[in-house]
Amino acid sequence: MCIRDRVSTQSTGKLMTVSMRAAAAARCIRAPIYRRACSTLAPREAMEYDVVIVGGGPAGLSAALRLRQLAEEREKELSVCVLEKGAEIGAHILSGNVLETKALDELVPNWAELGAPLDTPVEKDSMRFLTASSSIWLPTPPPMNNHGNYIISLSQFTRWLGEQAENAGVDVFPGFAVSEVLYDCLLYTSPSPRDS
Repeated sequence: MCIRDRVSTQSTGKLMTVSMRAAAAARCIRAPIYRRACSTLAPREAMEYDVVIVGGGPAGLSAALRLRQLAEEREKELSVCVLEKGAEIGAHILSGNVLETKALDELVPNWAELGAPLDTPVEKDSMRFLTASSSIWLPTPPPMNNHGNYIISLSQFTRWLGEQAENAGVDVFPGFAVSEVLYDCLLYTSPSPRDS
């Protein structure tokens, strides 16, 4: 079912009208734009989207990128928007990571030519049991073997993935923290100190 909502930002006073639906849905029953009155807001600038993804991390950006790829393959128009609470994509992602590239190979097959920040291949695995004064070597279990994977900064990788999504036609809006979803009416976003 498609639900048409609006996105409002207190910081800019802008309002985006969005329609949220699964890209692969064959049938879509369009719900009325407003099932109940939302008369408390004055008319504002509006932008329509077919899909709005809240969160500009690796999962949200991958979903947005894949939706745009599927739309292009099927020669369909699909507008996709990603709302991220951080000041920039990757701002809140601070961890390192060991990345297995199987999913990336499927999503962006030419990632190496596009300059993905995967520069450090795993060369050695070592597993240790730590005691108070020393460590004991343990054999590495097969599921924890990382040969062929890459050690990455997840923040840098997320920034790169955001660039790929934007190049594919996804609109990425950093600095918009979604604070509440009101179904069939409005999706509010507002930067607040607790979300930063």
